[in-house]
Amino acid sequence: LRQAGTVPAVPSGYCNSELPKMRDVSMDVSNALAAAPNIGGDIVRASWRRCMQEYGLDRGARKPIERVGSNVIRDLRERMEDILQHTSPVVDNVRRVAADTNHVILLSNAEGVVVTSWADSHGSQEIAREGLETGSVWSEQRVGTNGIGTALVSRQPITVFGGAHFNENFATFTCSAAPIFAPDGRVIAAFDISGRASPGSSDGTFAQYFAREAASQVSMLLFRNWHRNDCIVALSNEPDPMPMSVKALIATDESGCILGATQEALSLLGVPDLSEIGGRYVNDIWNVSFSELRPLSRHSVKMANNDGSHTFVTAFLPKKKSSGTSSTMRVSPAMPIADDRRARFAPAAASLPAPTPVRGPLDRVAGSDPLMIQNVN
Repeated sequence: LRQAGTVPAVPSGYCNSELPKMRDVSMDVSNALAAAPNIGGDIVRASWRRCMQEYGLDRGARKPIERVGSNVIRDLRERMEDILQHTSPVVDNVRRVAADTNHVILLSNAEGVVVTSWADSHGSQEIAREGLETGSVWSEQRVGTNGIGTALVSRQPITVFGGAHFNENFATFTCSAAPIFAPDGRVIAAFDISGRASPGSSDGTFAQYFAREAASQVSMLLFRNWHRNDCIVALSNEPDPMPMSVKALIATDESGCILGATQEALSLLGVPDLSEIGGRYVNDIWNVSFSELRPLSRHSVKMANNDGSHTFVTAFLPKKKSSGTSSTMRVSPAMPIADDRRARFAPAAASLPAPTPVRGPLDRVAGSDPLMIQNVN
């Protein structure tokens, strides 16, 4: 019967006596996800499978939340100096909202260790005392499905609400987290907003929005800083966006060779990671020369995509040009980046569809005023 395909084989590594337990856990996760519909269901299910099949975790395990000491925190903060610097102004914009709703804000490194946190209300300080604070460890492998750990593993924003936490002891929390990306596309940190899990509450939705936007903003600032001496190609759905508001960015040298791209740009291009386009040239992706994308000659070029939509593309030259100069952004163990960025990329095996440019009138004229040119760039 099994050879005929009518009886499913037992998964490798499991005996028949383990199947009822697997079915029970599957029912548990379905019941847990029902409490927070449409919030990360597939990501949470995948995480629970890892907890069972890879980590061997016990849902009912009761043990104190693991913490690291102050000396370790000090060392981690030194390694994450640039990340913390770029996070600071972003956090300032979120703290009041978090305080008003009794949420804590956590920033972790790539291993899920919280290196700094903010609890600005009485309610959020109570939550912090229960373990959501600086020094706590939220690696998925150690504590199971949770906001920080699962966002780091999945590379996706996620809300883990109440019983969707694999460990039953965290069922009173709702944790919304999003990964922060290095300029080369690696996950280097997580931004988390956590609070009490109240049935029927929309806090998970609002917290995931702010966590996702904050993480995206930090990632974009890191990208712009690292590539500040490179050309930046901005992709937008708007013909004339504010330059600093665009998050879909590609970095190139002045010949149009692609050095980097934000996650938003990769998503817009429909490619999984930077290796697909790194080292290629802009005219390999779009049927347009790099010079046609530069501002002042034509501020943006309207590109027709294969699905009928349009993307407005323009290139901004670096503010300061000097031969052989690279960014002075601190390179630390938390964010190692190769010096020879172009040499890191092998020729891309996959080919992208080549949309055709739609010729349009000049959208903006900056004139020859050096200050205006600098502002546009």
